[in-house]
Amino acid sequence: MIRSMLYATDLGLYAPLVMQHALAMARTFNADLYVVHAVEPMGLFAESVL
Repeated sequence: MIRSMLYATDLGLYAPLVMQHALAMARTFNADLYVVHAVEPMGLFAESVL
């Protein structure tokens, strides 16, 4: 039995559709759905501009 699911997203063009699919799967299995979005750390130049 699936108890939890992880949806890792890049928040791209199809992310809302994939999210709907992930939610449907989680509901089917009565599972918890965790969503994560990660980005690379900014470089030194970007940090100095901020």
